[in-house]
Amino acid sequence: MRDIEKLITTAEEICTRPFTPATVQDALGISSRERIRWTRDGKLRPIGTKMIRDRGCFSLTLYSAEDVARLLMSPGIMAL
Repeated sequence: MRDIEKLITTAEEICTRPFTPATVQDALGISSRERIRWTRDGKLRPIGTKMIRDRGCFSLTLYSAEDVARLLMSPGIMAL
C-alpha cells in the first residue's frame, strides 16, 4: 500500500513541476515570440527563474504547469 501511495505522490510531483520555455512552447504549440508576447500580456505568468551555469551564466524563466493546463483547456483564450 505504501508503494502505491509513493507512486501516486511521485506522479503528482512530476505533473506539477515548473515548465521551461521550450516545454511551454511544445505543450501549447506556440513560437518563442508568442510565448514572450503571452507573458507580456499576462496569459502566461512566470513563477520564477532558474540560474544555469554552463559556459557562462544565464537565467531560465519557469512557468506553472497549472497555468499551461488552464490554457490548454480554454481554447477561447488561446484563440485570442
